[in-house]
Amino acid sequence: LVKISPTMNVILLLAMITISALVILVTLSRKFSHRFYPLVLSVIAITLLFHVSLVTNYVHQGDNLPEYRTLLLTERNERWDSTIPPILTMNAPYNSMLSLTILPTIYTSLLNMDAIWVLKIVYSLFFSLVPLGLYKLHETRVGKQVAFLSVFFFIANGTFFTEMLGLARQMVAELFFVLLFLVL
Repeated sequence: LVKISPTMNVILLLAMITISALVILVTLSRKFSHRFYPLVLSVIAITLLFHVSLVTNYVHQGDNLPEYRTLLLTERNERWDSTIPPILTMNAPYNSMLSLTILPTIYTSLLNMDAIWVLKIVYSLFFSLVPLGLYKLHETRVGKQVAFLSVFFFIANGTFFTEMLGLARQMVAELFFVLLFLVL
């Protein structure tokens, strides 16, 4: 159980109110330029992701614990050993995923960060690029304002900023999925 200070509660509440006011301002104001839609969506996505992931110093719920163990195993060995049987490591399919073994280990070394913070910060930043890709996909088909609102509803869905933070491999997969559609 994480105890959050009253000051932190006020900051989180102000962030939610500011996001709501910003979306209302952007959609109702005729003077707000469409050029800033991607920036607004990025700020909202990062704010919502960080308001959940940075609450505690521990790994987020969900599958992140076995993913974290897999990352630590690769980091301690200083190499990825694909021959480790899943039964011995209790990491079932996780050892075969490069987004859980090599990618975070590289970022841990390059950024000189603890593995927990790579999962909490770097992967959240990766995942915050998904709404930008969705916006680019939608704006050519349905218009800028409808694309903005549709992507905002995607971001505002609780799954985006709660459940997905517990699935590091899926955050990277969704980014590549959106990038695939952008290329097509």
